[in-house]
Amino acid sequence: MSHLGYPLYFAALLGAWKVLGALAILAPRLPRLKEWAYAGMFFDLSGAAISHGSVGDPPARWLTPLAILVVVVASWVLRPRSRVLRGAETGGVAQPGSARAPIRRVTPRPRSQRLC
Repeated sequence: MSHLGYPLYFAALLGAWKVLGALAILAPRLPRLKEWAYAGMFFDLSGAAISHGSVGDPPARWLTPLAILVVVVASWVLRPRSRVLRGAETGGVAQPGSARAPIRRVTPRPRSQRLC
């Protein structure tokens, strides 16, 4: 870690986050936590590849995190529908016939009808 320019305690911090992220992905339910765990793994592994590449490490050092990143992205893309965050498959937009209530636009009252 020191040849990458990071302090040594950063390795322990990243290690703890990786373990917690793996537990979140393996745990039943908790779809929002799983999304955050996948995002964290993406940032961690892409950052590792960029860090190794920027200091001139050999390709094996920066290709390894990229290969693991491919597995993480494949796991995210191929996860069962039951583990997809509700609304994520439509980009958060309610579809016709969905259980979400429509957004009601609030218009201000005319000055003569205001209470204060």
